[in-house]
Amino acid sequence: MLKLASSVLSWRHQKMHATFFQKVIICAIAGFLAASVLQWAQVFVEGADDALNKGYKHRSVMELAH
Repeated sequence: MLKLASSVLSWRHQKMHATFFQKVIICAIAGFLAASVLQWAQVFVEGADDALNKGYKHRSVMELAH
């Protein structure tokens, strides 16, 4: 019993290192979150631009000639 307890205690003091597969998963999740933030920012800016320019109707020179 004492040997089991000492082995558990020595195991708990060792540093845990991520395996290669765990690092790949972490990077994939981080990349997905970064892409999500960029996509959200793009939609936010486009929506704000549309809201600011909603009252203006853009016309080309050809439309004004008629």
